[in-house]
Amino acid sequence: MTRFENLMADNTRRMNGNVQAALYHTFESMITDRGLVSNPEFFLPPNEYDIVGGIADSIAGETALISASNWTYDSDVDWSEIEHLIKKGERFLQSCTEFSSGFPSDLDVLRDNFTRLSQHNNLAETTLLVILCAGRVKDSDKMRARNSDLRTEIVDLNEFNGQSEVSSLNVNFQDFGELPQLIPARNNAEDHEVHMGVIPGETLARLYDRFGIPLLDGNVRHFLGQVGPNKGIAQTIIDEPERFCSYNNGITVVAEGANIVQGKLTSADQISVVNGGQTSVSIFKAMKKGEDLSRVFVPMKFIVLTTENPHARKGLLESISLYSNTQSKVNDADRMVNMPPHPELQEISEMEKMFSAGKGWYYERRRGEIRTKELTMDAASFERWQLKYPPQNVIHASAIGIAWNAWWGSPHIGASGKNKGFFHYHNELTMRVAKKNWDAEMHHKKTIGLSKIHKFASDFMATTFSGLRSATLPHVLGWLSKLSENRLDLVDIWKMDDLSEDLKKAIVVLAKPVDKLIRNYQEDDQKQWAKVSKLAQRPCGRCLCRQNLLHWNLKMMQDGQDVQGDPAEYVMELGKNKLWEMYRWGKANGVLIP
Repeated sequence: MTRFENLMADNTRRMNGNVQAALYHTFESMITDRGLVSNPEFFLPPNEYDIVGGIADSIAGETALISASNWTYDSDVDWSEIEHLIKKGERFLQSCTEFSSGFPSDLDVLRDNFTRLSQHNNLAETTLLVILCAGRVKDSDKMRARNSDLRTEIVDLNEFNGQSEVSSLNVNFQDFGELPQLIPARNNAEDHEVHMGVIPGETLARLYDRFGIPLLDGNVRHFLGQVGPNKGIAQTIIDEPERFCSYNNGITVVAEGANIVQGKLTSADQISVVNGGQTSVSIFKAMKKGEDLSRVFVPMKFIVLTTENPHARKGLLESISLYSNTQSKVNDADRMVNMPPHPELQEISEMEKMFSAGKGWYYERRRGEIRTKELTMDAASFERWQLKYPPQNVIHASAIGIAWNAWWGSPHIGASGKNKGFFHYHNELTMRVAKKNWDAEMHHKKTIGLSKIHKFASDFMATTFSGLRSATLPHVLGWLSKLSENRLDLVDIWKMDDLSEDLKKAIVVLAKPVDKLIRNYQEDDQKQWAKVSKLAQRPCGRCLCRQNLLHWNLKMMQDGQDVQGDPAEYVMELGKNKLWEMYRWGKANGVLIP
């Protein structure tokens, strides 16, 4: 079986035989890594629109729908089938005219969010439709979908396998506006040329508008969503467009041929943005919102591959992409994963004594690490590695950050998203390491136990209470920990092949009142409300759940509790003299500005 078939089989089992739901979870990481949708919510199919996911976020300014159909694996998909899904997406947007009444169903939650945004936006112009497909779609049909009234990107089997039917990325830059300006850079390599310069923001936006995600096919990381510095990119375009070139790190573009006339790039063959996907997508989204890009210029490194050997060209492209991305930091989380104790936790995760049920639980601290392994290892070696660490056992740093925040008593932080969740998770670990009595191996064992709980709860809520999973799941974990007085033995769960039936019952019983509490909130966006700390204090069926908890045979820790540390206490332990020294040093070196 292929990697796609293995993932689909596993996800189909997880989603109780629902193929459309399995398709969403198989493609989920690609959807976010490629910048199609930054933080989508899952909606359980079937429904009349074939919608499996979406987002309508007024704060991030992002509107997107994700749809999937039961196309046969590895089949050729006809345009009429794609057009049918596009029309369904258009019908859904047309239905977003008034708010739901009473208890909102899964799709009502999404419709209400779109309805809220429709009061200030033309949904058809701002919404992206993403179609997931287990078959193969012609490149010409992908282009046709991209140019439809409802902009549509298609993620198919070719995209999953990193393949393309044909490469159509031969660009005549004169068709896209003002030409990029370049000068030759000193370079001693014989297999490529390097040029440095700038590309106008409007030109880059139109280029992405024309080619879409295939423009980033050489980028190992792609777009990471409108979070952290990506929000800063969007804000600079609005507030200080003339300083964009100074503030932004720019993009790296690789081509197999180019025509440069008097310092201007007029055309290029087989181009790919191997670094700067965040910048490219952010500028494109700004254009779609009507922002003025006339004063925006983007730094550009332009590399032309000159070797005639096709294998050498492919290897050089992958190396340039890999090293361009590993040498640049994208946001706070990307920087923090390189700090203690995350490298140590990753090393520990590969120790056989840490395995649970005969399999390892790999700690992927940096986004895209496993994809990088796949690119740099030979096929047989990567296959052996995945036998040890199957995809369902990968612990993503950002995801476990959400889970630990909820478990330690701050589910509202977990509901605030991966970036904020990891920031607080890292700070908590930093405090624990500083106290000198923290055991990294014990923490990883507990992390595996918590991951098992998180995965079961996530799958159960996906198939039972979809539509608000990212908001409700942290609160379910938080209440489970709170009702067990933060003493549930996660190490015991690490030892087990699977969760006990009693623990599964506890999660199932808790999920319903939490979902009901959040879903019934109709004053504003439920997901925003889930980020408020007061929600974690609501009764939420506390008495019933606590009574049931007494009857369930859940093993508790003999000593200690899994609770969040007190930052004030930690700061006091550092000592006021050291803090004053740090403050004076910060002022003297310009780190702290009064």
